[in-house]
Amino acid sequence: MAKRYTATEIWSEDWFLEMPNEYKLFWYFMLSACDHSGLFRVNLKSFCSLNEVKINSDTALNYFNKGKNRLRVINHSLWLIEDFFVYQYGQTFNENNRVHASILELYKKNEIKLTSIRGLKEFKDRVKDKDIDIVLIEIEESENFSEKIKADIKMVVAEMYKIWQTKNPMYPMDKERDYSSLLQFAYRIAESKGWKKSTVISSKELDVLKSWEKITDYILQDSWLKNKPLSTILTQWQGIVMGMTETKTEKTKPKYHFI
Repeated sequence: MAKRYTATEIWSEDWFLEMPNEYKLFWYFMLSACDHSGLFRVNLKSFCSLNEVKINSDTALNYFNKGKNRLRVINHSLWLIEDFFVYQYGQTFNENNRVHASILELYKKNEIKLTSIRGLKEFKDRVKDKDIDIVLIEIEESENFSEKIKADIKMVVAEMYKIWQTKNPMYPMDKERDYSSLLQFAYRIAESKGWKKSTVISSKELDVLKSWEKITDYILQDSWLKNKPLSTILTQWQGIVMGMTETKTEKTKPKYHFI
């Protein structure tokens, strides 16, 4: 039998208290009857028969989404409880977790982007899936991120590109590939420092840019790397870090230090 967390503060929230009792009951029924991803198969006939009440889906949606979108209509027979994942599992999505992986499959089946799930702040092992990875081009087109987050990401990536272009003016720009690669560079820098990815746009922007400037100088001193696109250079990340942190004798110690 599945166990679910519930919010006791709901009994002090106007949107809930103002509903007729049969809709309050339906809200809790929905939380219990949905699957482990927060998807609920709409079956009002069954609920009404069991509880000897009469409700309808349009009225339920109006009550539940008053003041805030708490339900997302996937289709006429399927709803998503917006905050279900974060409330039940936390703000980190880990694809290596079997429960999370099975939830991801359900989201994909119903064309729900993981990046649209409200409250998620950290994703793990997302490199192979563009729908899961936060790529700048997709964020620019998405309505699921706040304008502040979009602006912060654009600022960091644009500044990284400005550094790269200033030091390498002959580089042929490919915005979609290069901006995506630069965002991944920012994430790699954060990871190497032991920071959360979210700090790239929240508290460590200047540190990321300083590290990226040093990395750029190192890359442009390498005769092979400097003539490659950023997407190819990204694949050499481990070698770049090792080259920049390699310990040598005092006389031959490299000029650039990344860590």
